[in-house]
Amino acid sequence: MIIKKKVASICKKSKSMLLATSADNTQWVGQGSAFYSIAGLPQMTVPEVMNALDYTDDEKAKFTEMAPIDLGKNISDAYPEEILADEIKAVYHNAVKYVMVKAGGRVILINSEYLIPVKHEAQTGYYVRLKENGDAFLCIKVGMLAEAIVMDSCFTETEIHALIDGMKSIETSILNGYAPYTENNLNNSGDDQTEIS
Repeated sequence: MIIKKKVASICKKSKSMLLATSADNTQWVGQGSAFYSIAGLPQMTVPEVMNALDYTDDEKAKFTEMAPIDLGKNISDAYPEEILADEIKAVYHNAVKYVMVKAGGRVILINSEYLIPVKHEAQTGYYVRLKENGDAFLCIKVGMLAEAIVMDSCFTETEIHALIDGMKSIETSILNGYAPYTENNLNNSGDDQTEIS
């Protein structure tokens, strides 16, 4: 389930509102690094989505980018190259909390802030999707339905492996591909998290 107020907060912070429509006419909203399904709502324009997300006129005026965007098959429920995550770890790097996702030998790092709008459910699954050019991104699904995609952060494969080598200890929570991340444990700053230097 997508928490729309959290989506509104992410778009507001970046001053960007991008709107995409999937093949089944489900609309997705995001700001470039992450997109979220807003299923169950009628087809809307960008200004109508902004009204639905309860932005004030002053908040709307601060947006610098508002446009429709074509995300193609990236937001489809079925994807040709999709691997269920087999390991998920929460880590810090340069005072930013990331989620490290491993799947089929691939490793991606995403900003944990972009997982906050996703309310974890029993059927929530985390998948790494591979583009034709070799890039990867995270797709979060409930059952067979995609409900969020998050782009990989700007780390090269070499940099990611260097980060892994530098880790002392990291909290891991995996049960048969089930990653019970919630808003609380993605936002806490307790001693169970490790800074990567």
